[in-house]
Amino acid sequence: ILIAAGLAWFYRRMDQGRERWRFSQARARALLGESWPMIVSAVAIAGCMRLDQVLLRVLAGEAAVGVYAAAARLGEAWYFLPMFLGTALNPWILAGRSLGPEVYRQRLLRFYAGMIWGAATLAVLVALAAGPLVSILFGADYLEAINPLRIHVIGGVFLALGMAAGKWYLAEGYAAGLMRKALFGLAVSAAGNLLLIPRY
Repeated sequence: ILIAAGLAWFYRRMDQGRERWRFSQARARALLGESWPMIVSAVAIAGCMRLDQVLLRVLAGEAAVGVYAAAARLGEAWYFLPMFLGTALNPWILAGRSLGPEVYRQRLLRFYAGMIWGAATLAVLVALAAGPLVSILFGADYLEAINPLRIHVIGGVFLALGMAAGKWYLAEGYAAGLMRKALFGLAVSAAGNLLLIPRY
């Protein structure tokens, strides 16, 4: 709602009056036809982010969810960074397409390498500091969250890679491929949780 209000304000500031606003059913259908794979992808990714806690509550109880939620909260605290960098660098990557395939490829490689190495460095630092972080922020009752936090931040490396790959999918017009990747990730997440939670 805030984004829509901001866009409406900006639109009016650009001297485009409300009287010019008209609903176009054909345009709405076209936009929905282009965007529905991305909508499904977003829902699947949101499912991946929360499915573990839902299944943990069902299979292991509230206490296990509390410990894991503490680890997840710390592990997800930096997730905005790859999202911000991906959004900020996307115009630079797309501009490389007009400069030739080699420039485009080099920019993609530099983007991927930066995302992966940045995420890996942060994961190592958080994994090494996991004990003090959990102890200071949550207290002695949540020390069992240390190992889940270490695993969680390692998974963040793959999250950063997935976000980087998502920019390429959209740049190349492969929204359907992005949707299939997200749905496959959701299926793997569900299967992994169902298999591993009862065991561990």
